[in-house]
Amino acid sequence: MGRLANGQLRALRREAHRHFDRLHLSGLMSRKDAYIWLAAILQAPLSQTHIGYLSDYYCRQVIDESKRLLENRKQIQAPERR
Repeated sequence: MGRLANGQLRALRREAHRHFDRLHLSGLMSRKDAYIWLAAILQAPLSQTHIGYLSDYYCRQVIDESKRLLENRKQIQAPERR
């Protein structure tokens, strides 16, 4: 599924999917909620929300936003050190 991609874009899509999958595999959100979140990031209908369709720009956005959400979760869950 998706659009043709060169080697660099395929690698970016794999990385984007790896970070995106962590959102629901970590329990941060359900898989359905993760796709709804992705649709909001892409500003696209849910039916068109698939990493295989993404350009390098949007892959980088998915990677950065996924990392940000997961990092925020770590900071919230980590006990304060004094």
